[in-house]
Amino acid sequence: DMLVVIGCQLWFLSVINRMGDLSAAAHGVAICAESLAFLPGAAFQAAAATLAGQFLGAGDDRRAGRSVLMACVAGGGLMVVAGLLFLGLAPELVRLFVGPHQAAVAALATPLLRIVSVGIPALAVTMILSGGLRGAGDTRWPMAASLTGLLGVRLPLAYWLGFDAFQLPWVEVPLAGMGFGVIGAWYAMVLDLWLRAAILAARFWHGGWKRVAV
Repeated sequence: DMLVVIGCQLWFLSVINRMGDLSAAAHGVAICAESLAFLPGAAFQAAAATLAGQFLGAGDDRRAGRSVLMACVAGGGLMVVAGLLFLGLAPELVRLFVGPHQAAVAALATPLLRIVSVGIPALAVTMILSGGLRGAGDTRWPMAASLTGLLGVRLPLAYWLGFDAFQLPWVEVPLAGMGFGVIGAWYAMVLDLWLRAAILAARFWHGGWKRVAV
């Protein structure tokens, strides 16, 4: 499923690139700054996967669920702190990744970092719960959540919110858009993250992942 997700991410990047060099540069800078929040998420994602697999292998469903939940709370807490830094210190963080003569790039990347701060809690839930579910052998739900969010929300809304007029690859009819540019595309990304987080949270609380045959 990672190949499909990577393909969708490249598609999203191609949409951003069509918005112009300034938008592409601001997107790249904001992604670099946002990656600071990935580190605790990736660490707790791996921990959730390992603990879920170990406890379920030992037949302890209760501890498997608690371990994934605690990883989500701890990792999510650290990522929320990063999100608050994005919200309050966006200009300062952006300046770490741009040169002194890239004021226009910094000016556009700053609101992008503030927008994504709203999605950081959802990103934490998505990363860590997907790790826990995969560790339990429940790989279908993380893949389904990713495809639903990327193909059903992020990409269509990136076109609609980003361009004044656009044409989807599978629809040969010109469509009117909102024309918000890369800012609109990042709103689409945040909505995608929240949808995926909701899907994975529902699967986690349902408990069906504990009974997947491996």
